[in-house]
Amino acid sequence: MKTLAISAVIGALLAIPAIAQTLTPAQAQAQQEQQLRSTAAQVGVMKIEPSWGRAPGEGVATIPESKDPWRAVTVQQMAAAVKGDPYLMKRNYSLQVAVDFNADGKPDVARIVNNSRQGAVIVYLGGGGAPVVAYKQNGQLLGGEEIVVAGKNRILLNVPGVNSHLLFMRGGKPQVITYGE
Repeated sequence: MKTLAISAVIGALLAIPAIAQTLTPAQAQAQQEQQLRSTAAQVGVMKIEPSWGRAPGEGVATIPESKDPWRAVTVQQMAAAVKGDPYLMKRNYSLQVAVDFNADGKPDVARIVNNSRQGAVIVYLGGGGAPVVAYKQNGQLLGGEEIVVAGKNRILLNVPGVNSHLLFMRGGKPQVITYGE
């Protein structure tokens, strides 16, 4: 039942680009932002079943950071990457959020980062410790992606018109639930 509820919420978010084609770019962006925040609020309070989720970067090669370091994605990089698509062009992208990802009561910072071949969401823990890779994929994150806080200790990574990823911790390890393609 919860799977259907989450799928319906995320499905509404993914349908926005198709609907957006009848709106002006500014109207479409406003609608996408409102839907993203609404979706994040809804999935932020939903119960996550123990069988849901996978390790971040499952099936994605590990590249030693000493050879190819992660670099924070900037608003300018994202804007340049989506240039020419008025529905993805924005003045500002949500590329970094403060969230208590590991539920230790200390604020953590999640950031969209890229190396030369991959994209990720890395959480820098406020209580110390090594940064946590909460999401990783082959190919850079430069397609209008954004992250928002989804509840007390969850993050929603949205890939416009493609899918969304709910990032959370279970048993001290990051987990990902992907909705969409």
